[in-house]
Amino acid sequence: MSNDLLKLISKEYNDLLETGEFSDVEILVREESNPKMLNLHSCILKLHSKYFHTLLTGNRIKTKNNIIKLQCPSIFVKIYEILINLIDLAFKDTRTNITILISAYELGLTELCDYVKDHLLQDKISLIQNFDKLIEWSVAQSNGLLPSDATTWSADNISTFGDLIQPFISHINFKAINPSDFHQKIKPFKKIFDKDHYIEILKYYSFKSFKTYSHSQQSKRGFVLTELIKLSQLYKKIKSTDFSMYNYDLLVLELEIDR
Repeated sequence: MSNDLLKLISKEYNDLLETGEFSDVEILVREESNPKMLNLHSCILKLHSKYFHTLLTGNRIKTKNNIIKLQCPSIFVKIYEILINLIDLAFKDTRTNITILISAYELGLTELCDYVKDHLLQDKISLIQNFDKLIEWSVAQSNGLLPSDATTWSADNISTFGDLIQPFISHINFKAINPSDFHQKIKPFKKIFDKDHYIEILKYYSFKSFKTYSHSQQSKRGFVLTELIKLSQLYKKIKSTDFSMYNYDLLVLELEIDR
């Protein structure tokens, strides 16, 4: 099939979504400042999403005038529109793309999950920025135990931080961080490391020059993205609705490791 024909089909598909013509599903996406009704097509939803396939073939669905009525109270309208329309991820920031990844995982959009993962693994961002995002994430998950300004943290605060990010530490390539950044941003949190691990990092900086890791390390980065999805489920309350889903406004973390 030629690229021109694929583009034409894609355009017609998007036009169908925008107009809602022939739709047989109404999904109310509730967001305090921006609720929106989406008119979609059950055949397309069932084809691309295991979640929707299970939901729409069950006996709990509500219909009115042959239209299936669903509610989605726990996901941002903007993210939902991206999921449905499959907007080009290259134009989205990493923060948004990770929200898309988590949401796509919950909706059973397997192909989209793989696509977003590949995109994130190829995204080039500073390793020290990733560590800063880990700090932000930990503050959000600490239920008020961690002050937002990490420079004011006490020894107990640092210990709490270490407990929260412990699943990630062994997968982060601290040796690839600029020595100056490591001294300023990582060293103050040395208590979060296993003693032998920290000594190994210091030896690296003392006796070896800085080097960049190859793309062979991407498997570890992919592991962390998967772990983020799993951990997010531990921190969120499930809302008991016909269209139950998690609210991932806190766990939006930019994380790329072992570049």
